[in-house]
Order: sequence, then structure tokens, then C-alpha cells
Amino acid sequence: MMSNAKTAYLAMAVRPVGEREKDEYDRFGPWVMRIASPVELPPAFDRFGPEVASASIAVKIPFPVDRRDALAGSDLYERVLAVREASLLVFDLEGGEARRREFHGEGIAILALFREILEARLIVQVAGGEGLVVHYNAVSMPLMQELVDEIRRRAGGKGRGTALGHDLCPPPAAENTFFRNLYQDQSAREPVMSLLAFQPDTRLGFGNGSGVPARFRALAAIRPLVFPSSMILELPDEILVIREGERPRVRSKRGYRYEHLWIRNDRLEEARFEARQARLALSYSALLIRAGGHLHELALATQPAAALDRLVALSKGRA
Repeated sequence: MMSNAKTAYLAMAVRPVGEREKDEYDRFGPWVMRIASPVELPPAFDRFGPEVASASIAVKIPFPVDRRDALAGSDLYERVLAVREASLLVFDLEGGEARRREFHGEGIAILALFREILEARLIVQVAGGEGLVVHYNAVSMPLMQELVDEIRRRAGGKGRGTALGHDLCPPPAAENTFFRNLYQDQSAREPVMSLLAFQPDTRLGFGNGSGVPARFRALAAIRPLVFPSSMILELPDEILVIREGERPRVRSKRGYRYEHLWIRNDRLEEARFEARQARLALSYSALLIRAGGHLHELALATQPAAALDRLVALSKGRA
């Protein structure tokens, strides 16, 4: 049975195939592509050509169809993203017509890139308004990272992080290879930053105290509760949370489900710990971060008090 997205794509009208349509079809693949010249703009978006041409970076998002199912002369791309001045411009194709939306940089509270093996998505959360979710093939992660970096650069804040360069905990050690690589990559990309917290894979269990039923202890030993690795970094204008997804059963697939979450300092409203209880009555702490009206939760085995103090200071406008 065909997916709804594929059915909708195949139901669309097909135009006569000219040189431009043939060239676009020949280049088409299920990945995000940069728009580097006017001829690379999908024909359905032509009326927005001047705005796209003046953008510092522009990309086109394909319909979720395989290359073998693509039809020459059809609309192959469902969305165009462009960064122009301090705004993210979004052009969506709906019913054969392109429509325009604009997200002003100062209104963007949170940007996130999420990857799960071959699936990925860009999430834009706007302060007090409707945001954006863009699904794409994870092969295009480097290009989407470039897009996010340009949004961040154009919409940069006041750079209040005067305490940057002072880490509150040691960086990931050699045994935490994946997160050590992420940390080193981030260090190379950011001129200055501070590591506020790092939690390696942590197994949560019961202490030696009494009062815990034996069957709970046995179940916890058979199916331990493991908190995936996570890291909190302070950048000049943002807090960056990097977290791994739930630990896969196949160890070789670890590192293929993770998220980067950029939270603007000037949109940070609240940070606090709350007690949580998992299965078998195991207790842990949740770090709650609210920015632009959006709440994000990070599960932690322990409470990094110094990191919380720093987040609270930033939420109150104190560098």
C-alpha cells in the first residue's frame, strides 16, 4: 500500500517537460539541495525568485518520494527555505500554489536538529506563536546545519555570555567516544563556549537501603533503566543542549539518534529541577527549561546544581 504522501504526489498534475524541468528531474534525489542560481529554484516558486536570490542561503526540500517514483514535469519540491537579512523565509507548496511565511529572527526562541538513522527534522519554535517542523533525509544533515548556523548568525542576540570559557564540569572522556567527538566538533565551530553539564550513559538502580521489594531489584538488574548521554553548553547568545535518544538495543547503532537544541538566552524564561519517578519506582531528576513559552525536559540521574544556577541567572538576564 502506498503512503499518503506518495499518493498525493502521484496525483499532482504534470507539466510539459522543457529543458528546465528535465534538468531538475535529472538532479532530483530524496535529499535537500542548495539553491545556488535562479535556474535551480523549483518552477512552482518562481514568483518568489527575487527574495530567494537575495538570500544568504537557500535550500529546497523534496517531496518524500523515491527517485524511481519521481515524475519529470511534476513538482518535485514541496518547500523552499531561505535566510534573508535577519529572517527565515518559508515557501510552501499547497495545492499547486506556493505561499510565503516569514519568521523574524528576534521571535525565534528555539532551533533544533533531530536525527534518527536516515530520518531527520528541523524544528523552529517561535515565542508565543506557531512554529515549523521540516522533515528531511538525514544525508542532508550538514547542509541543514549550515542553514541553522546562518539563522543563528543573522538573528544573534547581545552576546551576554561574559563568563564563557569557564567549564563547570570535565569534558567527555575518551570512553564516551560519541559525545567526545560532538564536544570537539562544537569546540571547533564555536570561538568560545562553556560546558555547564555532561552526563554519560548512567544506569539507575536501587541503593543498598531496605524497603525495596526483591522483585523490583531483580527486574532492575535484568532490565536496567539507562539514561542516555546529554550535554549542556553555554554559547555567546544561546544555550545548546545535545542529547542522545533512547539507548538502542543494538550497540553498533548508538549515536544515530540524537538532537541539538539551541535556546536563545534572551528567550530563556525558567529553569528548575523536578522529581520524577520511572518504572519500578526508580527516582530521578528532570531539568525543565522554558523558553518562548515552550517547555523542554531533560532527564538526569543527578542534579548539576552549578549548571542550574547558571541557567537561572541567564533566565533573569544576569550574565
